[in-house]
Amino acid sequence: PNVGKSTLFNRLAGRRKAITDDQPGVTRDCVFAEVEWGGLRFTLVDTGGFLPRSKDAIEQAVRHQAERVLEEADLVVLVCDGTSGPTDMDADVAGVLRRRSQSSLVVINKLDSPEHGRFGGDEFYALGLGDPIGVSAATGRRSGDLLDAIVEHCPRDLAPEQSEPSSFIRIVVSGRPNVGKSTLVNHLVGEQVRIVHNSPG
Repeated sequence: PNVGKSTLFNRLAGRRKAITDDQPGVTRDCVFAEVEWGGLRFTLVDTGGFLPRSKDAIEQAVRHQAERVLEEADLVVLVCDGTSGPTDMDADVAGVLRRRSQSSLVVINKLDSPEHGRFGGDEFYALGLGDPIGVSAATGRRSGDLLDAIVEHCPRDLAPEQSEPSSFIRIVVSGRPNVGKSTLVNHLVGEQVRIVHNSPG
């Protein structure tokens, strides 16, 4: 949580689709965007903060949803906070990723200027996921380098095809908190794509 995943997601997507805030845990449901770079079109997914050991019901639901999209991913980007260095939580998530078959990239975020943050990439090699890529989601610094790395790691033959926008009907489900919007969306889609909890919001 709070490493700048949603800010980075918005930067790579080229538009503000995910909610960003300084408060940890704002992102709960996964957010999807179609991105095109280097001749490759791919689906980018922003997940909530991954807490492998949490017993909190909502945090467990966030983790289960993240695990579901991990199963379908061709590439996983682990985002870490470059101002604090690798944490035990980063190591836990890296351990989960090392046991999976997908390719993974480590991104060190919040390096807002060349001299910003006292951590370079060396400390993050210990996560065991290859060469870290330093970026600043807030300023866009090296976001093109990250997109190049993503394209390089993506299997081109598995890139999802995108239909013309005119072939989609866009429907918004709106209402005050705790009236059952997410439950209704899950029912209409036929699977749990939104986290549902008795607590409003």
